[in-house]
Amino acid sequence: MDTTTNYEFINTSPWVNRIAKLPFPLGTLIFLLTSKVAREVFKRIVVDRSTDTALHPIYDYDVNGSGYSVWDHRWQSSRAAQSLRFRFNWINDRLYDLLGQPTPNRHGRIQVVSLGSGTGRAFVETLKKIDLKDMPIMVNFVDIDERAITRAYKLAHKSELLKHINFINATSTDALDRFGDGNVYLVEMVGIAEYVDDKWLKNEFRKISSVLQTGGYFIGAAISSDQQSDFSHRVLRWPTMTYRSEAKLSKLFDSAGFRSVNYQECGVFTAWIAQK
Repeated sequence: MDTTTNYEFINTSPWVNRIAKLPFPLGTLIFLLTSKVAREVFKRIVVDRSTDTALHPIYDYDVNGSGYSVWDHRWQSSRAAQSLRFRFNWINDRLYDLLGQPTPNRHGRIQVVSLGSGTGRAFVETLKKIDLKDMPIMVNFVDIDERAITRAYKLAHKSELLKHINFINATSTDALDRFGDGNVYLVEMVGIAEYVDDKWLKNEFRKISSVLQTGGYFIGAAISSDQQSDFSHRVLRWPTMTYRSEAKLSKLFDSAGFRSVNYQECGVFTAWIAQK
């Protein structure tokens, strides 16, 4: 399977770096006043307390779409915003590749696990493209946030996919313990690695490997470049993150039990597809 994609930044805006140099909250105010996308992201995080949907307006941005201001286009051409879309699109493409012709486990079932699933939007969009007739597939959405699980349920219900989706309100580690060794075809994890230390992540990689069936897959992504960390933390007030290069991720994978790991640069993120 060829998973390599050549992502290139287009018309990268310098405004993010300029605003990041301003003292707080001046940069934040300018950001919010000039961009409707920024206001929508801010509303979802602060007002709606919906961090699982906060990045959706960035994913949905269309450079040729109507209703965007010049400033919206400038903000959305930043390396950070373009990288988020690179990551989202790469994960979606890999899900489609792997779920189009999945391999059942020894019990004749296709078990899939999404750790830190949020609304599960990527899986819902993928499942809607696949012929699920007679396919014994169950996608398990795992999230510690009960509100995210509720939103995921509503989205699955709206998309008429409830028979193929199970919802687990738990930590990723506790949820993995429920599946037993060698029973899962695919595990996906995005948005967790940035907020945990190396020891935890290394142990989680091992646990993921143990639940995967032989030939099963683990796909995910982690932030790897701090090029726009000032903007993320000083302007967006994003929580502290751990930045890991491909080389650092490779060391964490070394003893996890995977026979192969392929990496993909998605701007400031590094994505991977590992096979047991």
